[in-house]
Amino acid sequence: MNKSYDNELERGRILVFGVSEDAEMKQRIAAFYSEERITEGINLYEATRYAFESKNIEYIESSNANRKFSEIQTRIHDSLIHIRRVGRYLFSKEDELATLLRLNKSVPTLYSAWRSFAQETVGAILAHEAIQQKLSLIELGPEVIAELNGDILSINDLKLRAEKEDGDAQMATQNKEEQFRAFMAYCADLRECLNLFYRGAERQKLEKVGVVVK
Repeated sequence: MNKSYDNELERGRILVFGVSEDAEMKQRIAAFYSEERITEGINLYEATRYAFESKNIEYIESSNANRKFSEIQTRIHDSLIHIRRVGRYLFSKEDELATLLRLNKSVPTLYSAWRSFAQETVGAILAHEAIQQKLSLIELGPEVIAELNGDILSINDLKLRAEKEDGDAQMATQNKEEQFRAFMAYCADLRECLNLFYRGAERQKLEKVGVVVK
């Protein structure tokens, strides 16, 4: 949690719980702060604390989802580049097979085109035994290709999951900000109300609820 947020939330907690537990203080401000309104402050604090915790959880989940997607995308890309490098060596004199592997084309950079390119390349390998046999000579056997194909088939779901978690994290951040603003507004009003009732030497009583006495 951001330190300034943490400090303000703690100050607010001391205030609302301190007032709620002080019968004399509640009685003096009862015309403006009924029991229901005092309870509202506690509820606002709890909602804000929960919003902070939820935001932290959502950002962890977002980070994990994006890391998993990035790991698989990098693994696919590295494998694809390796296959193309091997293919150029093995099929330098076999134009038809080189074309099937799209060795005459550049690897796209946009995700959708890149994934299609990778899928088409692996599809060509799986569909042509001649390509499989030669790739096996350089440690690109069926198991390696099958694992790569599995990564390609799964990456769209990983991307969607990462995007969903990003959206959830953004919503959690927005909710945290809204809850924090509402709680801070409540606390500011409560402090102002207390300042109207406690003057002079009596202001020392406000220290126990976190109000700075000057």
